[in-house]
Amino acid sequence: MAGIGFQLRRTLEPGTFAGIFKAYGYAALISSGPWVLSILSLAVLGLILGAKGLESDFNLFYVSVTHVYAFSLILTGPIQLILTRYAADRDYLKEPEKVFPAFLSALALTVVGAGILGLTVFLFYVPTGLVFQLSGAFLFVVTSGIWVTAVFLSSLKDYNGILLNFAVGYGTSFFLAWTWGRYFGIDYVLLGFATGQIVLLALFVVSVSRQYGNLEIKNFEFFSYFRTHYALAFVGLFYNVGVWADKLIFWWFSPIGEPVAGILYSAPIYDAAVCLSFLTVVPGMTVFLLEMETEYAIRYQAFMDAVLKQETLGTIEKRKMELVVGLREGMKKVIKIQSIVTGLFILFANDLLSVLGLGRVQTGVFQVSMLGVFLLVLFLSLLTVLFYLDKSKDAMWCCILFAVSNIVVTFLNISGGTQWYGTGFVFAGGISLLVTGSRVNRHHRYLEYQTFALQPL
Repeated sequence: MAGIGFQLRRTLEPGTFAGIFKAYGYAALISSGPWVLSILSLAVLGLILGAKGLESDFNLFYVSVTHVYAFSLILTGPIQLILTRYAADRDYLKEPEKVFPAFLSALALTVVGAGILGLTVFLFYVPTGLVFQLSGAFLFVVTSGIWVTAVFLSSLKDYNGILLNFAVGYGTSFFLAWTWGRYFGIDYVLLGFATGQIVLLALFVVSVSRQYGNLEIKNFEFFSYFRTHYALAFVGLFYNVGVWADKLIFWWFSPIGEPVAGILYSAPIYDAAVCLSFLTVVPGMTVFLLEMETEYAIRYQAFMDAVLKQETLGTIEKRKMELVVGLREGMKKVIKIQSIVTGLFILFANDLLSVLGLGRVQTGVFQVSMLGVFLLVLFLSLLTVLFYLDKSKDAMWCCILFAVSNIVVTFLNISGGTQWYGTGFVFAGGISLLVTGSRVNRHHRYLEYQTFALQPL
């Protein structure tokens, strides 16, 4: 996302309050806007359907969308990072004409794979009406395609266009879900939502084609990256597994899990509180996009320029120290902003959640989950640093630790009482953050040595 960050930082140059407000506003919308829009769309739909006495029907819709989001992210995680690395390499080698065909090939494979999986799950394991089953499979395919397409958003550097696409896509999803559900029945709510998402996907494909498009329509060269850069594929897989592991365990294995339709389960006490806690990620992700990652990218480029231009060792060491100081200051900003927001929400959680109609147990889960979200923002920030340093294997092992620790601790705690709910996610975020931070520190300490000594002779 550093590409968009560069564009946004230009609005900060005048130093006016208007420029600062505009830059941070755009950064907030781009970094977290899709998540916020999806939550708001589902929440308003829930209120409308609830007013019509269709709460149970909406629960099926909501649980289906949640499962689609979870498993589409897990499915596409590996190909997202592989495609990102391939596109970055083609850009570095001045071969941009290969990017769009590779994107179309990856998108086609994703659609086929998601289609087979989605149809199998919804037709055979979700006993509902045929329209709902086909709509669920359709949404799974489209959502998977959106995650693959989102890889290229930062390279577009058109934040106005990106925001407009999200607004149109989610606005269409909400409008069609509302109107079709009103006139044709609850089964068509999911179909309307999925149709709006395909509008969003189409808009993104058009945007990518304008940036990279050419006459070729296929390029499977990126497939070789699964062998040479396998660690990136595992990062994408295990990071998403780690984020969703505790939710899946609470759905299927906890005492509070409730069957909804076939293999679709929910844990209402846990789900609503955790979903709300993820909304608090907005400030930290905003600072990460606008300040930390963008500044780190600039200083890392300065360090590499000093190396490639054969500057003196003193100059190279100076650039490294500037890099380290920049990272330290960026992390301080992220920690300061996110900790203030998290602290305020924890302090006023009782008042806030009582207004939303949530009880004492959900308030406790919300407070615990916010700590996990806080740690997740920091963990993601340091993972990004490992990517810049080309330490994908370290990132892979950190993500494996994140996923495994969340699974193990959540399994240990699900029967221990409500006071332990969410602690698996917090523990996983904390231990992964410590390990990732130690790896980042080590690589920075020996950055000059690794830069020169690890080059092939």
